[in-house]
Amino acid sequence: MQRLLPTSSLLLAKAVADGIVVAVDDAARHASQVFWEWSRPWVGPVVAAAVAVEDDDVRGAAQALLEDNRSRTRHERLRQTLVACAGKRPGVLDELFDLAWLAETNIRLGYHVGDDYPAASPPVTWQELEAGSVEVAQSNKAPVLIVIPFRDDGEDGSRVRNMLACLTALRDQSFDRESYRVTVVESDTSPRWEEPIRQLCEHYVFAPKGDSFNKAWAVNVGVFNTPGAVELVCVLDADILTDRDFVSRNVQRFLASGGVGAVIPYRDALSLGAESSATAIHDRVFAASAAARPSRLRGFTLRRPPGGCVWARASAFRRIGGMDERYEGWGGEDNDFLYRMEFDTPLDRYDDPLVHLHHSPTPPSAANAGIPPLSWKPNGLAGDVKRFGSS
Repeated sequence: MQRLLPTSSLLLAKAVADGIVVAVDDAARHASQVFWEWSRPWVGPVVAAAVAVEDDDVRGAAQALLEDNRSRTRHERLRQTLVACAGKRPGVLDELFDLAWLAETNIRLGYHVGDDYPAASPPVTWQELEAGSVEVAQSNKAPVLIVIPFRDDGEDGSRVRNMLACLTALRDQSFDRESYRVTVVESDTSPRWEEPIRQLCEHYVFAPKGDSFNKAWAVNVGVFNTPGAVELVCVLDADILTDRDFVSRNVQRFLASGGVGAVIPYRDALSLGAESSATAIHDRVFAASAAARPSRLRGFTLRRPPGGCVWARASAFRRIGGMDERYEGWGGEDNDFLYRMEFDTPLDRYDDPLVHLHHSPTPPSAANAGIPPLSWKPNGLAGDVKRFGSS
């Protein structure tokens, strides 16, 4: 069967080099265990074909990238070698290019390495971010509410570091600061991180719960327990590092048209490794840049992932009962929420950058598989802060 392939050897060469990195870099698995497992049947044959192609230069460049997949130089060398070979020896790369394009069009992991990577930055601790915080005055009148669910019971403090970086970036916005407020909901056995978090947000809520983290319930707690009326709600993961126009850009989308009930502001998420996360924080927080610079970063692209960030009119959020609180751990709750939101109200999608900072891994939960999608009907009040215990 004749296959549809791009005519650009540059595009196909990139698919080969990216596929090799996705196949062999453990950071790809860390970016998304599920997406990585789905990619295995597609990227494995790309590696095998690359080291077996009948061209010494291509084989050598492919082997060099396999030996050091973090090298931007080796990634670029393989791409250039493939383009040169395609021009000089038509047909030699047909099978490799075909396999690479099959992988590129069937997997949900991509690869990004900036032209200025590596950009050496020292590691960032949560204590450094805490040191620069100044307490925020509470406000119950701002019409825009950003809710961030949170737990960090690990030993490395990576999630609380990300939270403090996220909150600092949210304070540095081009939008009127008195028109939006931030609520953080920490759900854990005790309010471990209350003190540093309170310094950087308008509202802090402790939602007591042992065992697994329940993101859906924590989000509902934030929305339904923040005092004062709101018009727009943004549900934001604590690991997202926003740019300076994040709030302004998304609020404007609701003001530009009445026929907008919800917004997903991104298509793909760039999941950074530990080193690039430090670089992004240095750029956006310590250097007060308008955004983390992609040219200095390396990471894996999650294609069309659920969660991360969603905006909605508060009326729509309340109408569907918020998120489904039956979901425990991680997995499924974001998809279900978006399904119900899109069924209820017009939902627009955009292609803004979404930078996800590195943290200790969290495995997905298999316990959520039995929850029927689109079936959430809260009995009583959604977001009951005492649902799993009393504070």
